[in-house]
Amino acid sequence: MVDTSGSVSDRDLSIAAAAAVDCARSYGADVRLTGCDTRCGKWSRVRRASDLPETWVGGGGTDMATGIHQAIDAHPRAAAVVVITDGYTPWPVDPIRRPVVVAVITGESRHDSTPEWIDSVEVCDD
Repeated sequence: MVDTSGSVSDRDLSIAAAAAVDCARSYGADVRLTGCDTRCGKWSRVRRASDLPETWVGGGGTDMATGIHQAIDAHPRAAAVVVITDGYTPWPVDPIRRPVVVAVITGESRHDSTPEWIDSVEVCDD
């Protein structure tokens, strides 16, 4: 899931899209992707850069907690959820019963905002 809220710059969105493609290449499994601000857009399969949406839906407020819950409740259910974000978002209060990894784009981000039960990593553009 790529954070497409108003706080995510075009540069950050490019970094997030590249990270999403890298994730799809690395896992080679059924990787589904969506953009999310306060709600998720359409989920689509991603295997390579050409599978990315031409435009991302979003640009409003931010609520990755809603997106995480939508991913968990989707059919088929997600085995794990990866959120690529600048970190300016509320998170689910209670732990999710699926692995959740947050990839926080470095720079003007809030890496320290993720709850302890969420694994987080930093995504750099260099």
